Amino acid sequence: MIDLKVTSLAAVTALATSLAAHAETTALEFPAAPTLVAEETIERAAFAVPNGPFNAETGDVEAITAIDGMAVRAWRFPAGGMTTGAVASDLVTQLSGQGFEVLFQCESWDCGGFDFRYAIDVLPEPDMHVDLGDFQFISARRVSDGKPEYICLVVSRGGEFAYVQMTHVGGISDTPAPAVLSTKSATPAEVDDIADVSAPASGDLAALLDTKGRLVLEDIHFATGSSELSERKAPSLAALADYLRAHPDLRVVLVGHTDAEGSRAANLAISRRRAAAVADALVGEFGVPAARIAAEGAGYLAPRSSNLTPEGRALNRRVEAVVLPLD
Repeated sequence: MIDLKVTSLAAVTALATSLAAHAETTALEFPAAPTLVAEETIERAAFAVPNGPFNAETGDVEAITAIDGMAVRAWRFPAGGMTTGAVASDLVTQLSGQGFEVLFQCESWDCGGFDFRYAIDVLPEPDMHVDLGDFQFISARRVSDGKPEYICLVVSRGGEFAYVQMTHVGGISDTPAPAVLSTKSATPAEVDDIADVSAPASGDLAALLDTKGRLVLEDIHFATGSSELSERKAPSLAALADYLRAHPDLRVVLVGHTDAEGSRAANLAISRRRAAAVADALVGEFGVPAARIAAEGAGYLAPRSSNLTPEGRALNRRVEAVVLPLD
């Protein structure tokens, strides 16, 4: 896996001008003014282009190895109500218009969730934010003069912002690819109110899961460094159990999160224990079959609030529920 380190724009430009490959620049349009938050250009590298989901048997992602010049860029822009799926769909349309053919496209848990996210190359926070329950991945290929060129996109959301990372292998121009403000307006089908996925009252929980597919279990609280549940019979757990009983064709993935106190490894372990504690309560207190529950952890890599304040850290110590079709 390539070590993606952010370098200065001056260093990137100097290195880019030395590349041998000069092809048409791939430009992206965004629905709001984007901010380029990270950029790196590598003169020649071997890069694994994912063309399939995470394979639990092999412990890896199926990929094509591409060896060429590589540029990695990440942007952030106000999402304005657009879903991650809508942003990704628009970018796929743009790539198709520039002659790229999609090799592989997936979303969140269909990609392989946590395992897929950490098997691919993604710039670190805060430059690139990936919500494990709400991200999309696209890989695409274009052949020019018999030479292949690859694009990999990771798209996600965090708060009011959308995040896009583009890895471009081959066909690297000596001028960084621009990102411009689209003149198109989002259609009603592309707009969704996704600002709040907190667990509401029991009657509304089902509606939220039906429309969003996930929610935060707001009445479950954790102390820093602890995986002990504040309430094993919390109303949100009862409502989630009722929802699963009413939908026998669905399962739930519980994703634990932490604040940023402590090491990444320690927080990853804590987040998994938090999800496991919620799973244990669903089984033990509400009789949900264990086979319909999975527990994962994201550590501190998907904050919902600032880790610079006690209030923000408290919000980040949480468990989210994501409903998926039963295998």
